[in-house]
Amino acid sequence: SIATRFPFGFFVKRRAKAQQQDFIIAPEIRPVPPLDLPASGEDGRTRRTQLGRGREFAHLREYRVGDDARDIHWKRSATRNELVTREYAIEQHREIHVVLNTKLHHSHPVEREDVRDEIDRCVSLVASLAIHYLQRNHRVRVHVGNRQFLIDEYRRELDSLLMALAVLEFENSEGVEGESAGYGQRPTIIVAHPASQRQILASPNDVVIGPEVFD
Repeated sequence: SIATRFPFGFFVKRRAKAQQQDFIIAPEIRPVPPLDLPASGEDGRTRRTQLGRGREFAHLREYRVGDDARDIHWKRSATRNELVTREYAIEQHREIHVVLNTKLHHSHPVEREDVRDEIDRCVSLVASLAIHYLQRNHRVRVHVGNRQFLIDEYRRELDSLLMALAVLEFENSEGVEGESAGYGQRPTIIVAHPASQRQILASPNDVVIGPEVFD
C-alpha cells in the first residue's frame, strides 16, 4: 500500500495497489529554517496593476482573449453588449521568487552518490519553500532550469511544479556563472523578495547564506 501526508500533514491518505505499477514520488516536504526576508504584511508594500485574482479591485476594461472567465463583470457586459473584465492591484510584496540552479561545476559530478544526495535535499527544500510561503499568503514564482512556475493562493501549478521537481535532471557544465562565489559549483537555491530588493542563498543543509541586496 501507499501512504502520504502530503501536502500539509493534516491527514494520512492510503491506497492499496495489487498490480505492479510505476510511481513518481514527489519531493519530501520539510520544515523551512528561518529566512531573513520580509514576511507578509510588513512595511515596503508596493502595488502593481495586473490581471488576475488579486486582493484589491483596480478597474474594468474590455475582455481580451485568454482572460480568466471568473473575472468577467457580467452586469456591465450586458449593459455594454460586450464582454468586460475586472483588473486587480496585486500586492507585490507578497511575491517570493525561488531559483534553483541545475547546472553544476564539473568538480561536483552529478553521478557521485554524495552529490545525488545533496541534489535530492535541494529539490526537497525548493518544494518545502513553495509550500512554506503559500501557507503564509504569498505568491511563489519558482525558476527551475529553463522552466518557470507561478503558484498563487489557489495552488495553481503546484502539482506541475512538484511533478517537474520529481523528475528533474541536473547536469555538469564548464564555466558555470557564479563559480567564484560558490553558486553553481554545488546545488544551491536563491530565495528573493523583489519588492524589498533582498535575496538569500540557501543550501540544502538548512544553512542560510546572506541576506544580500540586489545590485
